[in-house]
Amino acid sequence: MRSILFAFAILETKLVALIAIIVLLLTALIIRLLIGQQILRDTESLRRQLDEHGQHDRQHLGAYLVRTQLLYEIVLNQQIELLQHRYQAG
Repeated sequence: MRSILFAFAILETKLVALIAIIVLLLTALIIRLLIGQQILRDTESLRRQLDEHGQHDRQHLGAYLVRTQLLYEIVLNQQIELLQHRYQAG
């Protein structure tokens, strides 16, 4: 009887850890999708601004997108690190 209870306790511990990892991965995926969505919005906004002013400066657009993507990647990495610290602490 004790061995059965012990086996269930181990299984429960592994299941809780697995659930936490899945939540962490899903959260990172959601954050990445939100970042991608924001980059698309920013791109469309900049394209409209360039078209309104009669400018078609693709280098400016490309540089803006690179900067925006780098900033969002930094935010994403910070969020993932925060989630990992919470997971390890909890």
